[in-house]
Amino acid sequence: MFRLFLLSTLQLARAGPIDRVLVDVDGQLVLASELSIEAELVALDPSPTPFWSHRSPQDRLVDAAVIRRVAVDVALYQPSKEAVQGRLEAVRSAFASRGAWARFLTDHGLDEERLKAVLRRRIQVELFLLRNVQVSPLQAAPWHAATAELIGRLRQGVRIRAVAPGEQLE
Repeated sequence: MFRLFLLSTLQLARAGPIDRVLVDVDGQLVLASELSIEAELVALDPSPTPFWSHRSPQDRLVDAAVIRRVAVDVALYQPSKEAVQGRLEAVRSAFASRGAWARFLTDHGLDEERLKAVLRRRIQVELFLLRNVQVSPLQAAPWHAATAELIGRLRQGVRIRAVAPGEQLE
């Protein structure tokens, strides 16, 4: 019994620090680690929409979770493996060296597969917005207004709850 406890404790220690939940969006959690990487991805990840550079990182992540709640099972909004790989390569090319790339991944507790998952989620949001916002993303102000209106409607059907530090989720 003690061995089992020791083994599970060692596995948790190797897994790194436990992440903090910032917001619960109908069961989709927005984590502190996502907030950290979101701030850097704005500059590194080429997006066809201005969504990722508008508002605060936490607000964007909450809005993205709301959108994914609606788009999660719709095949139209699922990016291809090639699209995700292309975005990964674009982000990787922003770094001057393999060492800088490795430090970026390590600093955020990522490997390339986990970063692909982050990028896949970002692309899913972009595909939804490009399909449902009836304004060109090249017209930033009207696009942001139309996006805010759409997300406002979507938020009405979603439970969003900020989680205080130390608060336990039910």
